[in-house]
Amino acid sequence: MGPSGRIKLRLPAGLEPEQILIVSRGDAWLDYRFLGRTLRFESRPDTSFEAPDRSTQVALLAVQGEQQTIEYKRQLPATESERVKLARTVVAFANTQGGHLIYGVEREGASGWQIVGVDPAAANAADDLIRTIRNRVTPDPEVEIVDTPVEGRRLIAVFVAPRTRRFFAVNTTPPEFYVRRQANNFPATLTEIRELAETLAEQQPPKPPWSTF
Repeated sequence: MGPSGRIKLRLPAGLEPEQILIVSRGDAWLDYRFLGRTLRFESRPDTSFEAPDRSTQVALLAVQGEQQTIEYKRQLPATESERVKLARTVVAFANTQGGHLIYGVEREGASGWQIVGVDPAAANAADDLIRTIRNRVTPDPEVEIVDTPVEGRRLIAVFVAPRTRRFFAVNTTPPEFYVRRQANNFPATLTEIRELAETLAEQQPPKPPWSTF
């Protein structure tokens, strides 16, 4: 246990898609959380859960580790290269399952992550992120910026909704399409671009954003 009170559990083999953390005291079941690739909260006959607020969601996501729907960055984008990477990540998330890009988390050792926070004095961070995304991604994706303290440090998260009845590209000439595979962004192949277009007609009406929380 560190000075923050957090307990770090080493998982050398990574997280299974449906892995669960159960907190108990003796024979009493106190709480549980799904730790797999999709953060979910489900009901039990003897337990009730309310969807956590955005600050709590960011706090939980910040300790999940990078995966299909989570990516971390140490600091906010300040250079042209970093803004391009932001656009590519948003496109990859939006074209796949949606996801969460969290600024203020960096790698700690070979298999861990630590919350370090972004510059607490950085002004207009949310507006700058939205402006970068809208200028560089087409069509305009559904994103939400959450600026919140976690463990006394400032984290800024970009929540990206999964695609519904459209797909996305970096606004270049020609457009650049990206998809998410595990914890990385890749240029979409011609086959993947074709599949993105073909599945539009098959999609059901969109669910409310973040319905898995």
